Amino acid sequence: MRFAELYASLGRNKRLGNTLLDDSNPGGQDWEVRRYEALCELVPEGTTWEKDDLWEGGEKKSGLTKKHLEVLGWAWSPVQERSLP
Repeated sequence: MRFAELYASLGRNKRLGNTLLDDSNPGGQDWEVRRYEALCELVPEGTTWEKDDLWEGGEKKSGLTKKHLEVLGWAWSPVQERSLP
């Protein structure tokens, strides 16, 4: 995913809001706006998460669901804890 590569390579003090999707279009969209658009599509306002939405196997947490991986790919997780199983 292009976003994940960019996000991981951002230098110190570099922000998504200061990084354009297309450097040849100075008035174009930045990565912060694109990230929020993607997350709004994936997680509409008012979304609530159940264990089965996040982990395959629910309580057993055998692996992340496709939906959870998608939101993680945009550097966000509905899980409040700092570590995932």
